[in-house]
Amino acid sequence: MKRLILEIVICLVAAVLLMVLHELFKAVIFVLLRVKENNKQIIKHRGIWKLWRYIDPVGLVLAVTCYVPVSKPFMFRIRDKKTNLIIGISGLVFLAVIFFGSVQMLHIIYGTNANAAAALNSSGNRRAGILFWQYMQMLSFDYFIVNLFPVSTFDMGHIIAGKSARIYLGIIKADTQIKLLLILTLFLNLINAGYMGFIKFLSLFIAVL
Repeated sequence: MKRLILEIVICLVAAVLLMVLHELFKAVIFVLLRVKENNKQIIKHRGIWKLWRYIDPVGLVLAVTCYVPVSKPFMFRIRDKKTNLIIGISGLVFLAVIFFGSVQMLHIIYGTNANAAAALNSSGNRRAGILFWQYMQMLSFDYFIVNLFPVSTFDMGHIIAGKSARIYLGIIKADTQIKLLLILTLFLNLINAGYMGFIKFLSLFIAVL
């Protein structure tokens, strides 16, 4: 029971951290782009530092049940395509960096799979440490895949808005159908199954190296 509670707590901590950093990173990029457009004049966006606004209670439930920490997006007022495109790409790149960074941290700290398994069977800080990096790895991968769905507020939505206003309007009209497809994908656990397959491939690749 204690181990289960520890896993849930660490999962929630990793989910909150990922939610906040993912949205804050995009918000900072947005502000920097606005400053550049306004000839480096100081633009006040105090709202982006209210970190609790990025935490979605539904996202926390999904993090524990489906390993997808969907966050509350910062509501950007973007008028040009270039900014939309940069913000969308930035969000996906951030999640990819967190994923591969977590993989690298696990490899550096624990080395082989046998060492990692031994750490999981231990107690205290060693177990908590490996659980944290495993959840960061899993949550960032699954959230990356979810953000590939063409939902208007997701990273892919920003990318589409940056490429074609007509297509973006189309995904807004099809928002309900897209979200139903996403819910079905989560319900069938297809995204996390994809993560498990990718991790096995990655482990074999690292072992060969």
